[in-house]
Amino acid sequence: TAMTDSLNRSSCLRPNNPGFYVNGDNIQVITSPNQFYQTLIDRISNSNDRITISSLYIGTGDMERKLVSAIDKQMCGKPHLQVCILLDRLRGTRGDPNSLTLLLPLVRKHKNRIQLHLYTTPVLTGYKLLIPQRFNEALGVQHIKAYIFDNDLIISGCNLSELYFTHRQDRYLLLRDTPCLIQYIDDVVKTVCLHSERVTGELGRVSEKNAILSQNLGRAMEELIKRHTGEFNGIKSDTIVHPTLQ
Repeated sequence: TAMTDSLNRSSCLRPNNPGFYVNGDNIQVITSPNQFYQTLIDRISNSNDRITISSLYIGTGDMERKLVSAIDKQMCGKPHLQVCILLDRLRGTRGDPNSLTLLLPLVRKHKNRIQLHLYTTPVLTGYKLLIPQRFNEALGVQHIKAYIFDNDLIISGCNLSELYFTHRQDRYLLLRDTPCLIQYIDDVVKTVCLHSERVTGELGRVSEKNAILSQNLGRAMEELIKRHTGEFNGIKSDTIVHPTLQ
């Protein structure tokens, strides 16, 4: 059968990667930067329980401010909504204004209902701390691009910046109502968060203590993958998704 053939073709991925059944009708290809942006705004405005955002950085223009304002408005109207945002520290704090200055008012306003985490590469130690901004990003950055809204997921190559909302074409998939897959991606992001600095106010200069936080991330991620690897997760359907991590 077609399903059996599909399972056989995906068998090479099964030993080392989780697999998730997804209804093919619940997968939508987003076709343009503007549609990507409008889908983000729409999903934010309809979220009830969780918003999880992982990106390299968030820009500071009008479109990015509108996106953050949409999160703020939804949090005000949905008292049970929890928000988690993961960015890269080196890219997210480059220049002024930056991602951090954009998000700090949101963090201060909603406090325990929002978590903002900044990941720092573990190799940023010793003399490497002296490398100037922008150039230090060559040492390594966190750039998972996953955007979760309740049980919907947008997975993409796009950062949250105006260039990607207007002109720069990239890959975008919207997966609707896929709870097992989305919980796994959410767990991946939260695992990185546990090995990143949580922001509650102004930051000092980046230091070796930031890099130390991320040193055991690889082991934690291996354990997470192992827990989900072997059997397919979710209700049997016509499509199998194998998320891979690097």
